[in-house]
Amino acid sequence: MENFPEHDRKRTRRSAAERDEIVSRVTRVAGTRGGATTGADLVERGLGRKEIAGYVRTGWLHDLEGDVYAVGHEALTKQGWLYAALLSGGPNAALSYWTAAVLWRLLDRAPNANEIHVSTQRSDREGCRGAVIHAPRKLPENDCTTINSLRVTTLFRTLLDLATVASPAQLLGLVEAAHTVHGIDLLTLAAYARSFRRRPGAARLREAAYSVAGPVRLRSNLERMFRELAREWGLPEYETNVPFEGQELDVFFRDRNAAIELDWFDYHGGRSSYRRDHRKARKLARVGVALLPVAGEDLEEHRDDVRVDVLAYLANHPPVTQPAIPANPIGPSSG
Repeated sequence: MENFPEHDRKRTRRSAAERDEIVSRVTRVAGTRGGATTGADLVERGLGRKEIAGYVRTGWLHDLEGDVYAVGHEALTKQGWLYAALLSGGPNAALSYWTAAVLWRLLDRAPNANEIHVSTQRSDREGCRGAVIHAPRKLPENDCTTINSLRVTTLFRTLLDLATVASPAQLLGLVEAAHTVHGIDLLTLAAYARSFRRRPGAARLREAAYSVAGPVRLRSNLERMFRELAREWGLPEYETNVPFEGQELDVFFRDRNAAIELDWFDYHGGRSSYRRDHRKARKLARVGVALLPVAGEDLEEHRDDVRVDVLAYLANHPPVTQPAIPANPIGPSSG
């Protein structure tokens, strides 16, 4: 039996009316939690240690372990077991990992349906039957929300946690579901993961977000972002996706013989991409076209620095009378 405060250990003689009132209060509160309550809450409602033990013997209370009790009967509903697990984690706990994924409708059922995952900063919590307790170093308030009156980790925090335990295929499926069901912006998810550079799972979540986004969607978002900034910065007219020796120039100022390469480093980073980009730069240099690489991450996080670099780059490449690359008669799209 749990240890309750010293002042609650004395058995108190109560009238039948007083006992009925306490039972009514406990039942009423437990009813809002799927039939579950805690030992601390029972004490707060007026029950002492011996009285709780007596109610367990008579079957009105059922000890679910972890200082959690079922009131009236042990056959809790699914919602009741979620409440019980949550209560066993303490006042600031949240349903998390696979349990949160089901609540967010990323999955129909968890890999182990008998486990209920709970995150709490209280490392001393044991959890009730079926609860799997996680004790992260930090669980800030803005990483938690409420679904069906249950405290649960946010969608992004849920994905970040699962990135440490899910297989690559599972993680891709979870990210795809988050995009399909909730319409999350995958680049925003990647940026969120990137903000936790040293956190386990952050790199895997970022890669999964980029993989689900795919090169076409990533390129489209990056071009749109640059187009909006180009207008804001007052850049001269340019062309996009200009064919050049089997490749394309993302941004081309034809009358200045100046090009800009837009890429997501996290998505395209790697030895093969590095060599491909350098080959393109050498080919352009042979015909007299300069190339400035701009990372999508820098457009998001350091756009003032990028603006200074782009404006200086264009200032160093004034308009020319003879473009190095002839215009396509069909005509590429313009920015």
